[in-house]
Amino acid sequence: MLKTVGTELFVHWRGDTLKVGKITELSVNGDEVGVRETTCLGAEDKTYAAGVRDLGTVELTVDFEGQGAHKKLLEAYHSGEVLRAYIGLGDGTGQPLFLGDEVIAHERSGFVQEGFISTDGWTFESDEYVQLSVTIQRGAATEQSTSASMIYVLGTGVTGEVLGDGTAELFAGYDA
Repeated sequence: MLKTVGTELFVHWRGDTLKVGKITELSVNGDEVGVRETTCLGAEDKTYAAGVRDLGTVELTVDFEGQGAHKKLLEAYHSGEVLRAYIGLGDGTGQPLFLGDEVIAHERSGFVQEGFISTDGWTFESDEYVQLSVTIQRGAATEQSTSASMIYVLGTGVTGEVLGDGTAELFAGYDA
């Protein structure tokens, strides 16, 4: 059993990977496949086939800080651009390593979601933190990833170790 303790969200957008802190709620809503009826007129029983997949959403609520990743979430919302969200599970620590838009190594298991921010909402309650609620409309299927502490840089024959800051340190002797 894996507890929610240690679960973190990272957003990769415009080349930056940002840790979204102060998350109070996180929910990944599943996909739904449409149902298409394929019954012929003379058939005694109805028949069905899978239709178009309707990708779900990622919903999160944060105690808003007005800077850093929270500010970037609002900028991404207003831009309408696609971002990649990495939900890092509590079986490890550290930031994921992105090569372009792909997660290639990290120190924990997790899920990669891709989509655009479709809604934002604000909650102002007496004697509470201002909360920002964001919905990411997924544009691709969920990618599951497992933890890894070593990477292989494709086409180079070079292996590197993933550092705690989410970067890879290549072995000495590699001439980039």
